[in-house]
This record gives sequence, structure tokens and C-alpha cells, in this order.
Amino acid sequence: AREHPAALSNPEPSVFLEKFGDSTIDFQLVVWSQEMSYRPSRFKSDLNFLIEKHLREAGIEIPNPQRDLHIRSGVLKVQNVDAAQDRHAQ
Repeated sequence: AREHPAALSNPEPSVFLEKFGDSTIDFQLVVWSQEMSYRPSRFKSDLNFLIEKHLREAGIEIPNPQRDLHIRSGVLKVQNVDAAQDRHAQ
């Protein structure tokens, strides 16, 4: 955050560890800037890009959530049916 030209040095940016999630460590970044008054989306985006750049340079990847599919054992009956036979059966 200190790299951003619009970030104020007084008060300094702060980082707080908010919580441990299922697969995450959640932080809150607090940065003071006059730019937040008139371009909040741009300022947040710039900071997010800076964070992503530093994570990438440090070799830290942000993983995608993983979902596991568990198939219960059992028998599934498979039957081939001719389309013409199926129409006559109805």
C-alpha cells in the first residue's frame, strides 16, 4: 500500500488478521487516501493489483476451491431401449 502514490503516510497503512476461514486466512488492509473520496473503486483496484503482483513475485498462489465428489458403491441398472420400441410401450 505504501507504493501507491495516493496512499497517505500519516497515518500509515495497517494490516489486521481478521480470521481463519475453511481454506483462507483473511486480512484487512486499512489505507488512508484522499483518492477514496472521489475514486474509491479505482483506488481499491490499484491496491488489489499491487497485492496480487507482490504475491506472484513471492511465489504465492491463490488456489481455487476444491470440491470432492464421492460416489457411493452400488449397482445401476443400464438397459438399451430402441426408440421405436419405447414409443410403442407408451
